[in-house]
Parts: sequence; C-alpha cells; structure tokens
Amino acid sequence: MRITIAIPTRERAEFLAASLKTCVAVSDPDLEILVSDNASADNTRAVVESVVDARVRYVNTGRRVSQRQNFENAIAQSTGDYVMIIGDDDAVLPGQFARLRTLLETRKPAALSWPALFYHWPGPEKRGGGGRLRIARRYLYGDVFSRTAETHLAAIARLERAREDLSPKLYHGVLSRRVLEDLKAKTGQYLMSGQIDAYIAAAALDSMEAYDYVRHPFTILAMGPKSGGSSVAAQFRAGDANDTARLVADEAEADPVIEPMRMPFPALGFYLLNGIEQARRMAAKEQLHLDYGAYLGMIGEQLEKVSHPARARGLELLEGLFRDIGQEEAMVPRLKALTQHLANCPEPRPDRASASGLTWKQRFEALSMIEPHRIAIDLKPRGLATVDGAARVADDLIGTAPAGEGGMAIDAGMRWRGALWRAATILAGRNP
Repeated sequence: MRITIAIPTRERAEFLAASLKTCVAVSDPDLEILVSDNASADNTRAVVESVVDARVRYVNTGRRVSQRQNFENAIAQSTGDYVMIIGDDDAVLPGQFARLRTLLETRKPAALSWPALFYHWPGPEKRGGGGRLRIARRYLYGDVFSRTAETHLAAIARLERAREDLSPKLYHGVLSRRVLEDLKAKTGQYLMSGQIDAYIAAAALDSMEAYDYVRHPFTILAMGPKSGGSSVAAQFRAGDANDTARLVADEAEADPVIEPMRMPFPALGFYLLNGIEQARRMAAKEQLHLDYGAYLGMIGEQLEKVSHPARARGLELLEGLFRDIGQEEAMVPRLKALTQHLANCPEPRPDRASASGLTWKQRFEALSMIEPHRIAIDLKPRGLATVDGAARVADDLIGTAPAGEGGMAIDAGMRWRGALWRAATILAGRNP
C-alpha cells in the first residue's frame, strides 16, 4: 500500500528544505514524497533535486496558477492509495509514521485524521519570538475511533464549535484514493474550493459512510513568515488585505472554478463558510442543510474585531451570498440587526508592541515550561528552531510508536510521564 505525502509549494525554498528533511527521515520504502511547484522563480527545483532519495518526485504547474489549482495538480500527480497534503513549511513526525501506516493497513478507512501539533517559525511578531514547540497531553496516545459521516454532517450543518476538529481532512490528514476519485467523478475536480480544509470536511462525507480519527499527532502544522496563515493573520490585524492576500485573491479570481464568495475575506469565518457552501453546492446537495443563522452569528463575532471598512466588506459579502442562495427573506432581518450592532461597536485598537517587537506579556512569559498536562520548549537557544528541529524534538518527547501497535491509550499515562521526564532532560541541557 503506497502513501503519498504531497507538498504544494511556491517560492518558499528556504522552508521547503526543512519540510523535506522530515519526510525523507521516514523509514518507509512504499512512500511517495511529491512536491508540486507552482512555477516558482526561486531555487525551489534545486532544493528538491538536491535531496538524494528515490521516493521524492518533483512536478511543476508550468505557469502561475491559483492555490487551489496547485493543490489539484498535487493530487492529480500523486500515485498513493492514500494521500496526505502538508504545507511547504510544515513537517511530518518520522517516529510516528509506522503507526499511521499500521492504522491504514489494518482498518482501511475511507479517511483518517488527527490533531496536528502546531508550531510557529521564529519571528518578532510571534509570541515569545516564535520557535516554541508545545505539546498537550490530551492530544497524545489516544486510540482510533470511527465517526459516521451522518454525525459529522449534522455537526457542520449546526456549526458545532469545539476545541478539537474531528473533521476528515486531506490537509494534515489522509484520504483514500477511492474517496478522491469519487469526488472527481461527481464534480470534475478533486477540489472545488481553495478553502481545502472546509471543503473536504463537508464534500468528502458524501463519499463515505464513516471515517477514522485518532487522538495522536503524525504531523506538525507550522506557520512561517511567508505562510498563508501568517498573511491572513497580518491582514486581519491591519484591517485590510496585504499584498500577499490580494495576490491570492487575484489568482483565485482567474481560476475557472467559481466559488460562492470572492476573496479577500475580512474575517476567518468567511473562509470556513465559503468552503462549506461550495461543498454543499457541488458534492453534498441532498445531505447538507446549513444553519446560516449560526454561521452569521460566528462571523458577526469576528467582524467586531476588524475595522469599519472591513466590516462593510463582510456585510456586503454576506448579503450577496444570501441573495444567491435564496435566503434573503430569512436572513436579511438578521443581517440588518448585525449591521446596526457593528455600527455601534468601537473600532478595534491595534496591538501595541514594545521596541523589541514583543508585547509586555510576551516578553515576560516563560518560554519553556513543564506542567502536568502540557510541555512547551523554546527551541531557539538550542539551535533547533526550524520545523525539522521541531519534529526531531517532538518525536523525542512523544517516543516512537512501535510498528504493528494498534492502540496506545492503555499505557498513555506511563508514556506521558516519559515525555515529561525527557522534556526535563532537554531543559537541563540534553540535545535531542
């Protein structure tokens, strides 16, 4: 059984090199590591070709295309029975990969998802300057469980908000080839939205009765200075789209796949609603009946935190969406109430940073800490602050999952105590 790790990229060669290090560190001969380059003008190709590993493949879109089209190209070029996508500044955890393969081979799920670790590349705008690896006990050493598509569709429809995202995923999750090909047969494309997380969370459910979730990480979702997440966060702080956001929006506008709302969006909730609404239209027409009032409530809370011009842009987008889907009669009164509420909300104050680029709270926060239920280690003074360093430390703390092991929860307490002890030795000076 072949597993593909696909990495769509564009002009982030310095981060891609670290991401590839974690992929080739996986000891698995039936692994495909596929880099889909969106016509980069930097040395991306040279970085990939410098990796001496027959499992690595490089493909190029040939011309600059939208983010969605590059993701689409990555899937189309992949050959795996299961496909996973990670970002070009993200990582896989080599020491955990054997367990991922075991779960896929023994359970043969339509999809398998997990809670990825989260990591900030170093940068002055990040808390504590970035470079901190954080691991929470509640997301480690869990057993796998099955969740029905019907249950999750209902959760999406009602917008059930929780700390843990149990969605099926292609980005930091795996989808079976069968599900991917079924999606393409229905819509003509594997992905019909640039909001890949939201789209797959809803669209893929129409192609499966159930999927698996395991409370244990196999990847690191990282945010670097050039990542899309950083661009979006900066856009929201500034109250207006930055150059990167506008470029992404322009490329999405040129994409032949038309989405319900046009980017750039003034709040994160628009990305979620746009992807899910596209999934409803394209792949789940009979099964997904959204509670648009719940989504309006979520977005309204977020619009309170952006500038007045951004609020006006958001209200315009919502009005256009409700008109397009025939929900004007039901939603316009709510939209008018939200408009009046936002008009009375004060303009948000910009973050005040110290001369060092860090807030008072950030400068005096303990960057490394060991607590009963979480670990945080500042990797910067240890020379391990790239994402491959973070993966190395994470594997060291978590411990290698033995090949063939189906469950870990039975001795999770013992494993976590081992992680705490290893964290203490790292802080005492041991090099992972």
